[in-house]
Amino acid sequence: MLNKFNLPIALKSYRFVVFILLLFLWACTNDLEEVKEVTSEKFVSIEKGEDVSILFTEDAVPTIKIEGPTAIRYAYLPPDTPYTEFPDGLKLYVYDQEGKIESTLSANKGTMGDNSDNLEVTGDVQIVNSKGEKLNAEKLFWNKTDKKIRSDEFVKIYTNDEVIYGTGFEADENFTNYVIYNIKGVVKVRDGSF
Repeated sequence: MLNKFNLPIALKSYRFVVFILLLFLWACTNDLEEVKEVTSEKFVSIEKGEDVSILFTEDAVPTIKIEGPTAIRYAYLPPDTPYTEFPDGLKLYVYDQEGKIESTLSANKGTMGDNSDNLEVTGDVQIVNSKGEKLNAEKLFWNKTDKKIRSDEFVKIYTNDEVIYGTGFEADENFTNYVIYNIKGVVKVRDGSF
């Protein structure tokens, strides 16, 4: 039991404890805008590799190889999906069933989603096939499922005897069968020199 002499000391102790608790709770509060800013970031992690090579196979036979000096993998919280970026350029090689290179693609930059079938390449995109035909574009997509290359941008195709200019393009991934949708012009070339 408390007597009249201990009561003021006990009340002072409780006040002190309550004061410390309030001070602690006040010190632990965050500015609501800071909380929103931090939680709105969807970034989870980054993985970076140098001299990267990614090999796609079917029944243990190489079909596609992608190489790049740098690959950065970004992972985000759902609903966004992780993706890999090749900021310093890349080369893509398409192989036939015997393991020989059928075509090559090079570009200044590339982006490939982990859950996507598309590789988007941009900047001085060039494709060369086994016949020596060459495509130049600034942007195109390669779809690994339907094995097609597409672009809605301006393209130039160099064959042995002509240069074809157009907008919109689709080809098989080895760039042997292709269609230019809006041909803007065809220039005949003598002796195959460009």
